[in-house]
Amino acid sequence: MSDLHDEVEQILQQIATKSVVSLAQINRRLAELDAQIKAAQPNSSGSVILHSRRHEKPCAGCPHYSWSIWLESTKRGVRHYSRYTIDNPQQRKRRGDIGRKLSPLIHEAEKLMALKKKLTASFAYLNKQPLYLPPEPPV
Repeated sequence: MSDLHDEVEQILQQIATKSVVSLAQINRRLAELDAQIKAAQPNSSGSVILHSRRHEKPCAGCPHYSWSIWLESTKRGVRHYSRYTIDNPQQRKRRGDIGRKLSPLIHEAEKLMALKKKLTASFAYLNKQPLYLPPEPPV
């Protein structure tokens, strides 16, 4: 019976390690895609970006990514940019050559963001569960 417990513990450790490594790889690739998306378009009104945010006290899902667009406006003769959150980056991206460069980058980022959401939801679920501690044997 002990061999079975050892095998199961080893499998659980492999799953945990694989999950942590996968999440780290996803975060690295999203950071690379963020830089590539910014580099593929002019830094001006209409630029779609992958916005990352972190908590003061980091969680397993940090950094959290969302899509934003920069829009230019003028108030009292002063030009400034504002960032707005969007849900549909493929529809809001620039057209033409820039849009064709952005499309596969956005597609990959969206797939990774969805996978990351599933992984971190699993971590959150497990983190909220009470730990099972077997009762101590009587002395």
